[in-house]
Amino acid sequence: MRVPREDLRVPDAEADIYLVGLGIGGFERRTVEAHNILSDCGFIAHLTAFDDAIRANYQADVYDLGIINAGSDDPSFVYQQITEAVIAAHHNYRIFGPIALVVHGHPLWLVSSSWELLEKTDIRVKVVPGTTFIDQIIGDLAIRMDQGVQVYEASIFHEEGITPDTRYPLVLSQFGEFASSKLRPSGDTVSRMRPMVERLQSLYRPEQMASLILSPWRGDMEPRVTSVPIRDLSAIVSSAHPGVSLVVHGEEK
Repeated sequence: MRVPREDLRVPDAEADIYLVGLGIGGFERRTVEAHNILSDCGFIAHLTAFDDAIRANYQADVYDLGIINAGSDDPSFVYQQITEAVIAAHHNYRIFGPIALVVHGHPLWLVSSSWELLEKTDIRVKVVPGTTFIDQIIGDLAIRMDQGVQVYEASIFHEEGITPDTRYPLVLSQFGEFASSKLRPSGDTVSRMRPMVERLQSLYRPEQMASLILSPWRGDMEPRVTSVPIRDLSAIVSSAHPGVSLVVHGEEK
């Protein structure tokens, strides 16, 4: 039995809402902690590809947030709707136990709803980490990141004019969504990505390698990695889409 704690960062702290990351790669990547918590929940709201598996493995009422996600291309509106749905579920289901918001990867990585819920001071909220896309990239790409790595959201990296240290790998998340305000960008991808491509080419040596990476979010998917010298980056950006990351390799030691 868990003992309630004042500090929700304590591993055994109880909560009203659990923010659960199932990890990247498949339902079987969930941790023992995540499994035990979901087994205790009375309601599970999820934004994953594992609706059938969640319903088969847990007794909770389950709501697939993909319905909300598909309803709009405005990310602020979608995440606000998700936050409101989770808070409503907390009020309606708390007599049956805690509830969970379940996502791919880590629940605090690019999930605005999780941060909004953490700011609700009248609700006990606990984060249950999962494997991140960075962990997946380390395995898929097999380049050294343990000696130093730089990680930015692609649009922030460009808009803030951040100058990276070219000795160490640079990871740009949401690379396929660069210069788009929509969840599902459309139109001329090459033109939209041109400012980013030109900036990276100005920062790095032409022969420095870059890799476009699609990390799998289902167990039946293989990781897809396309690598080119930075001078040829424009040749692969047409295949960039939401969910891909760009890694610019560090200089060889």
